[in-house]
Amino acid sequence: MRQRDIMLSALTAITALMALLAVTTDVRAGIYKLVDEEGRVTYTNTPARGAQKLQFGAPEASGSRAAVKAVVATPPTSMGNFPKVNAIQQKRRDDQRRQILENELAEETKRLLEMQQALDDAKRSLQVQTNSTKAGSLSDDERIVQLRKQVASHERNVMALRIELERL
Repeated sequence: MRQRDIMLSALTAITALMALLAVTTDVRAGIYKLVDEEGRVTYTNTPARGAQKLQFGAPEASGSRAAVKAVVATPPTSMGNFPKVNAIQQKRRDDQRRQILENELAEETKRLLEMQQALDDAKRSLQVQTNSTKAGSLSDDERIVQLRKQVASHERNVMALRIELERL
């Protein structure tokens, strides 16, 4: 059951990052970053308690309707009243999105390295303990399993962030 929750969290993160690419004309839709008590990061497009809203658009475009209308570059198309964003504003948004993703990748890579170090330390500790007592404790084994899950989660996040950056 626990592995299923981790897989769902990873899928949610990947889905949210894919949605991030799809959201280019209405920045106000919102992408939220949620870090749970175990340090796992999840991205979603629905507000959640404790989630931090990520900012992608220019601050002046996130307020009134007049500010939003200012970024509309072309008249409505035959597809309805779907607004278009001019090339300069879109480049600005893409640059901001790239910067946010690069920052998140750096943080996630740092967390991955920390978890890998903690896992290596726990393995060494268990090996020393096992050599001296001829039996490792169950709690140590569980700790290593949890650290492996955290390492795998951070690896998936790093991979997802790299994929998103390659698509820009």
